[in-house]
Amino acid sequence: MSTDPAPVSNVGEQLAALLANSAFRWEAIDPAWQTLFHDYVGGGMYRREVLDVKTRNLCAIAALVVLDRQRALQKHVLSALDDGATREEILEVVLQMSVFGGFPVTLSALETLRELTG
Repeated sequence: MSTDPAPVSNVGEQLAALLANSAFRWEAIDPAWQTLFHDYVGGGMYRREVLDVKTRNLCAIAALVVLDRQRALQKHVLSALDDGATREEILEVVLQMSVFGGFPVTLSALETLRELTG
């Protein structure tokens, strides 16, 4: 395996498009709940300084692979890349999850990773 990380182009653009085209519009369903959620996650959990942002995204990727949540996985893969993770680091996290989640969810995640990063 090469030690040079493979560059992934247009990560910021892909992430912005994914977020803009999200089918789930919390603000239309319950604006108060949306505020609570964003305050807890974005204003609370994601501001803790124990883990850096890249590591936090890699942890999210691991959980989403095992749970087979491909839509959310797309967002966190792009966010991890945007926050400095390499494709190789993300691939390794996905492959490691075959031990915990099994091969079917790992194969789904590998397909998601391939679609996003080539």
